[in-house]
Amino acid sequence: MYTDFASEDVFDSRDVDARIEELEAEEERINDENEEKKQEIEEHNAELEEGEEPEEFEAEEMDEGEKEELRILREFKDDCGSREWKYGLAFINDDYFTEYAEETAYDIGAVDRNANWPVMFIDWDAAAEALKQDYLTIELEGNTFYYRG
Repeated sequence: MYTDFASEDVFDSRDVDARIEELEAEEERINDENEEKKQEIEEHNAELEEGEEPEEFEAEEMDEGEKEELRILREFKDDCGSREWKYGLAFINDDYFTEYAEETAYDIGAVDRNANWPVMFIDWDAAAEALKQDYLTIELEGNTFYYRG
């Protein structure tokens, strides 16, 4: 996997933006350094005396894994297309959704965390399936994530 987000239980769109910005800054740094190095070589080569070999410019490139991660995250963000992205969308991994539904039920007070009954009889898989009706899905590196659009 190119991005750690694909293996997370839950992550936030703002964290994706932060990683995109980090990768774009690295890309920009490399491009700036390449431009500076290219100018230095061109200036050096312009001052060569006859018979001296010109220096060749070899551009530094961003790590292939980071390039692919940046492409994947940009595509993920574009595919989501939610206007809520900038405010923070939670993406919940399909493999974790049942636990997420249970935690949500406790957090909103729908179920008493300290009660044995009826908690021990709740079919959390069925509850999660019902909750999924309020969510959209999106793929990231072969994993399905749910989010509220």
